[in-house]
Amino acid sequence: MSDWTAVSTLVMSAGPARSKGAGVDAGLAALLGAVIGLLGGLGATLISLRGERTRTRDDRLWRERAPLYTQLIAWQEDVNTWALGRAGPTAPRPDLVGPELHAQLLIFAGDAALRWLEPVETQLERAAPPGLPRSSDNAESQLHVYAEALLDAIQEEFVKGRARSWKEERRLGIGSRSLRSLFLGGGPRHRPP
Repeated sequence: MSDWTAVSTLVMSAGPARSKGAGVDAGLAALLGAVIGLLGGLGATLISLRGERTRTRDDRLWRERAPLYTQLIAWQEDVNTWALGRAGPTAPRPDLVGPELHAQLLIFAGDAALRWLEPVETQLERAAPPGLPRSSDNAESQLHVYAEALLDAIQEEFVKGRARSWKEERRLGIGSRSLRSLFLGGGPRHRPP
């Protein structure tokens, strides 16, 4: 055998040249891949659990919030009907929100509804003493505007799941002018007791 053949046989039997760390690199890569897969699965699980927890919390919140908002909207319509004079010129002023409903609203209502509830109650107190007919100042028109803003806040929260931003409220004129078209008898109607 020639020297050249002996060298080529020796090289071929030895196989490809390897460094000592090549086996360790493959094991480390496999471990790293397994850790990345585990972290990805864990992250997906946590995101899913957070979403489910948020949905469950929202369901519980709206289960409590819906009847409260129904009562608040009925009260708001009574106040708005009175403020516009549709309940009659001698109709007594509606009462303020009761303490029990007010406490429940403080717990469950959204920020926008609470933000507009206070000015409605303040303007209602300014408009006339309880049980007496309307006064002649401008409190009723401002009361109407604030009552409409309260209704808008509740509807926006129900439909979109969030309240309007203050910039959006300002742009739309919420709380500064009537939101309803009162042309040809539009607006709230008196509900007999």
